[in-house]
Amino acid sequence: MTSPSDLSTASSTPSAALRPWVVVVLLGVLGGIVGALGISGVLVVVALAYYGFCLVRPSAGIAWGFAALPLASPQFQIAGIHIQPFEVLLWPASLVALASAMGQRRFLRAVDLRALAPLLWAGGYMIVAGVLLWGDTAPLEIRMWGSALVFGIACYLNAAERDFQRNFPRAVAFSAVALCALAGSQHYFGFPAYQGFEEPRDVLRLLVLGNSEPVRLANLTFDHFNSAGAYLTLVVGVLMGMALCTRRSTWLWTATLAAVLALYLTYSRGAALAATGAILTTFYLVFRTPWRVALVTVACAVTLVAIVSLLPLLISSEYSTTLTLGARALIWRAYLQAWLSSPLFGLGPGNGYVTAQFLSPFGDEYAAHSNFLYLAADYGVIGLLAVVTGFGAVIVRAIRLDPVRRRDQPYLLGAVAVVTALAIHSIVDHTLGLFSYRVALFGVVAIGLRSPPREASIHE
Repeated sequence: MTSPSDLSTASSTPSAALRPWVVVVLLGVLGGIVGALGISGVLVVVALAYYGFCLVRPSAGIAWGFAALPLASPQFQIAGIHIQPFEVLLWPASLVALASAMGQRRFLRAVDLRALAPLLWAGGYMIVAGVLLWGDTAPLEIRMWGSALVFGIACYLNAAERDFQRNFPRAVAFSAVALCALAGSQHYFGFPAYQGFEEPRDVLRLLVLGNSEPVRLANLTFDHFNSAGAYLTLVVGVLMGMALCTRRSTWLWTATLAAVLALYLTYSRGAALAATGAILTTFYLVFRTPWRVALVTVACAVTLVAIVSLLPLLISSEYSTTLTLGARALIWRAYLQAWLSSPLFGLGPGNGYVTAQFLSPFGDEYAAHSNFLYLAADYGVIGLLAVVTGFGAVIVRAIRLDPVRRRDQPYLLGAVAVVTALAIHSIVDHTLGLFSYRVALFGVVAIGLRSPPREASIHE
């Protein structure tokens, strides 16, 4: 037994006496970094802590990368390259996760290559096409497609790890709640990181109070409210898939509602329609036939009532000033003409935008406002088909399962919801131009292609 004299002697050793000083020095250094660099200093401190976490627990680290993905602004330059904050955190985490997978001899075996083939085909083709076609934005496009593919592979290789499965739902739920809090602060108080967008877009206020005054449009951590809305469709889809497949998932449903509220406060109409479609799709996939019929009937009835009663009210109010369908129609026609000049292979990355400038009065102000036209104009029919088949693989896989088995595939169901939202949103906006969204999309689809069973993937 240790005597009191031994305890007093141990507590007075130099190593024990120095521990408080080590803490003080460490805090002083970190405080100095933050004080000298400001917001960038905060990112440096967070990055160092995150790197250490990734080295100790690579699978958990890559899972928590989904909480870092929304950090899209403010951008800063390194060696003349514009860097977004999430990149500082995510790329080292991806490399550590890949190195860990290789060290454990689970790096893309034959069975993995077959499962991941659609995504490898999509990302690989776009990278090769970017090099061969080489357009105005080829370096940026190659970087974005390549980075997204690397992150997707890292997620796929770690998706079956218990540490990943435990932390992935937590990371997405944390992201949803944090973004909801930020959206509420920007909407009601106009800070922090608010970009100053105000338009009369609040449909509920118009219907309930007859008030069509401008409201603040939350942009969250993005440069534009539509970008924030696009990213939140992904968060909503992933959370819906996990919530529907998990018993006693109150916290997941709470996070889903938080993501929906944040999405509403962005007032992004395309994102709202896309998220609604994603939610309906997830319910449809897990319902049995009678409930499916009821769901489709109710959805059609609500849509019809909205068109008949709501649309005239919106058009006759100040809300109509926010509609840009006329301008978008001119932009779509310009991109369609650009695509038809090289329909098979496209004009090359960024060249669709350059060509559209001469074909539309809005060509030099706006991008395609359609993922389909953006991909067709820059990469042609082959590129468009590569992306559709790559992301659509999760839908094909889900369709082949019966509703009962789908409930055992939360990540697959979430991936289907995300791809459905992408397909709907792609009609009216160019969401793939958003770097963090593209990276997150590859990660979610890769996890869906791996899709461990419910019992192993969601820990309650």
